[in-house]
Amino acid sequence: MTFTYRLALPSDRWALAWIEARSFGWGRLLGGQWLALDGRRTCAWLACDPDGRVRGYALVQRRDNRPYVPGIGVLPDWRRRGIGEQLMRLVLGAHRDVWLHARESNAAARRLYARLGLRETGRIAHFYSDGEAAVMIEAAQAPAPAHQRTMAGSGSRIDPYSSRAGGLAKVGGRAPEVMSYNPMNTG
Repeated sequence: MTFTYRLALPSDRWALAWIEARSFGWGRLLGGQWLALDGRRTCAWLACDPDGRVRGYALVQRRDNRPYVPGIGVLPDWRRRGIGEQLMRLVLGAHRDVWLHARESNAAARRLYARLGLRETGRIAHFYSDGEAAVMIEAAQAPAPAHQRTMAGSGSRIDPYSSRAGGLAKVGGRAPEVMSYNPMNTG
C-alpha cells in the first residue's frame, strides 16, 4: 500500500485531534497545540492512505529558537508499517537540529530515534502527568543552512516556516508536491 505525505493545512486540525485522541487518549490532545497550525511557528507532516484519509502526523513547533516535535502519532491499526519513521525522516529532512521528548518506557520510539541518528541527551523525572520520566532526544548533526534543507527523498528545498501559499508551505518557490511512499519498496 502506498501512503502519501504532505504538509498539513489548517483544515486538517480535526484529523490531527482524532489521531491524537485515538493514539494517546482524549486527555492529552497536546494541550490543543495543533490548533496553532499556522506554518510559521507550528507545522505538521501528515501521512495519508490511498483514499486520502489522514493516518498519522508529526507536529513541529519553534521552541527556544529550534524545531521541537511535541507529538508524533499514528492510528493504532496503521502502526508497524513505517509511517512514523517516514514522518520523522520528513521532519529531519527539513529540520536537522530537531529535539523532542519521549516517554522513558517507549522503547520502540527510542529505538526509532536512535536508528534515525538522534541521541538521548538527558532525562527529566516526573515529566508526564502520570509521573513518568521523559528522555530528551536531539539530532546529532548541526543545523544545515536553510538553503540546503531538503524534503526527505525528493531533493526539493523546503522551509515549512516560509510564507504560506494556499495553506501550504512553499517548496523551492512553489507549493509542495505530495510525496508517495510505499514501505514495501525498500530497494
